[in-house]
Amino acid sequence: MAGPRRIARQPPVVNWLLVIAGAVGVVWILNDIFKAVLVPRAIDDERRISVWFARVSWHVWSRAAARLEPDRREEFLGLVAPFAFVMLVAIWLSFLVLFYGLILFGLRDQVSPHLHSLGDAIYFAGASVLTVGYGDFVGQGALARIVTLLAAASGIGTASVTIAFLFLVIGSFQQRERFIVVLDARAGAPASGLALLETYAQLGMLAELPDLFRNSQSWIADVLNSHLAYPILMAFRSSHRDESWVAALGALLDAAALLVTVVENVPAGEARLLLDVGMHLTHDLASYYILPDVEMPPADPATCAALRERLTKAGYRVRDDPDAWSEFNALRASYGKPLEGISKRWFVSTAMLLGTRTALPGHARDGA
Repeated sequence: MAGPRRIARQPPVVNWLLVIAGAVGVVWILNDIFKAVLVPRAIDDERRISVWFARVSWHVWSRAAARLEPDRREEFLGLVAPFAFVMLVAIWLSFLVLFYGLILFGLRDQVSPHLHSLGDAIYFAGASVLTVGYGDFVGQGALARIVTLLAAASGIGTASVTIAFLFLVIGSFQQRERFIVVLDARAGAPASGLALLETYAQLGMLAELPDLFRNSQSWIADVLNSHLAYPILMAFRSSHRDESWVAALGALLDAAALLVTVVENVPAGEARLLLDVGMHLTHDLASYYILPDVEMPPADPATCAALRERLTKAGYRVRDDPDAWSEFNALRASYGKPLEGISKRWFVSTAMLLGTRTALPGHARDGA
């Protein structure tokens, strides 16, 4: 009859190296969780596992999505962000189990029954982190008991903060989408700055344009803060077809740029402030996510003529000055290039310069 397995004796220095390596790993993972979940601001730290995972996984998913038809691509990408969140939590917990397993294997003489292999240590660490508590391994020494308690606390803490984080992300997503749905009635889908101006003119709401731009500034600020602090929001798709926060932002900025450069009879103060806030968002996102430099062709003479005709028909007084349209193109390029970069990176729709939807369904087109 075979006797009990003997524990492979290691020099004390090897055991302490295992303990130190495991402790460094635990601190590394907990630091990543802390910065990714609890710190509400953008953090430049290339050493975090969540940053590596986000970049590598999106590279894989985007290459797969590029091969799909548009309808299937949208459905596929709609699952990516929730799946990535679940995978990231699983990765955090798995590494916590691994590193606590290294620590406990270094302290295996303080565990009863003794841990005969690294696999046993990882199993014991998993039971501790996940607070399963079968009781088949028990810490006997002081250090082993402390590590076991810390493992359980880490598991409970990770689960708690990630659940809270999930609700925060969903809340930010819903807040972002709520504004997009409201704007859809004004600017169409895909959104268009020209359609937005036509709708307000035809419904006799020009006096309310400053309020829209003022409220839009608050929405842009919320999007900027949330999408820098929690990058996973960039991968969350809009709830409705042909809509995206990128298109909504582009339409608002197009409308503001038209008022600032070529329209004469509408106050443009809030539009100028909107452009400042919007370009702050586009440039910060382009810098943080290292977006590609995308060329954005200016509106050609035919497009400018169509814009002038439709704005005039809607009741706006439009400058008949080529320099004004050059200024519009230059202004549009300053925020349009980053938005095009976001569109290409995350496969989202952008604003249409010449939109077709000009009023709410059921309302008279003559502004009555």
